[in-house]
Formats: sequence, C-alpha cells, structure tokens
Amino acid sequence: AEAIRWLTAQMEQQHRLTVYVQATDDVPVPDEDVRVLLFQIVRELLFNVVKHAGVSEAFIALSRADHHIHIEVTDQGSGFDVAAVLGDAVQSHGLLHTRHRLELIGGNMRVESKIGGGTRIILNCPLSHQPQPENE
Repeated sequence: AEAIRWLTAQMEQQHRLTVYVQATDDVPVPDEDVRVLLFQIVRELLFNVVKHAGVSEAFIALSRADHHIHIEVTDQGSGFDVAAVLGDAVQSHGLLHTRHRLELIGGNMRVESKIGGGTRIILNCPLSHQPQPENE
C-alpha cells in the first residue's frame, strides 16, 4: 500500500491523475518479486487511464484474503469493448502481457469495461511466488 500511495503521488504530479487508494490495512506482500510485479502492473494500468480513459481520477482498492492480494483499478472513463480489444493482439498487448505475467506466478486478471461506462481491472495474486509448471 505504501508503494502504491507513492505511485499515486507521482501520477498526480506528473500526469495530473488523482488516484484514490482504499486499503483494508497495509496489505504486506512478503515476496519481493511479487511486490515489484504488482507495482509495475498497477503503474501500467494507471498509465492506461492517463492515455485512454479521458478522465482525471482513478481508484485503487487493495485487500488481502486467503494468502492472496486483491487489487482493483477503476476509472469512470470512456471504457472499451473488452472482447474486441482483448481479441486484437496489437491493441491489447499491454493487457495480455499483464495477464500472462500474473498467470506465471499463479495469479489472474479480469477486465470489465463498458463503452462510456468506465473500466475495472481486477488482479488476484498469491502473496508469494508460486512458479507454474511449463507446458511441454
């Protein structure tokens, strides 16, 4: 939560994006690799808000349950057609890359959006790195 709050201050200063953070507690993540990955993902999602949503506010909710961290990044911006965007590898490269990176450590990502109705990205990730077996 502390790193996310620092990031939100940077987004406000550099991009005039006000980000409101709601955290149930400090939501400590003991695994450094997971902390770094989640920070990078949240930063990328906030950049997407700046580039595509057409709004000056975003919301982040952090919680912890059953050895997982749950992060939601939400905006009330222009939204998009999820099926169309995720079906286009060029247009959705960042989101698909994010999903893949989370899956590699046992996490997942859900994208909810509606044209004219904003976007919500839900991340669910184990608190410690759980390497997934590679397909042979």
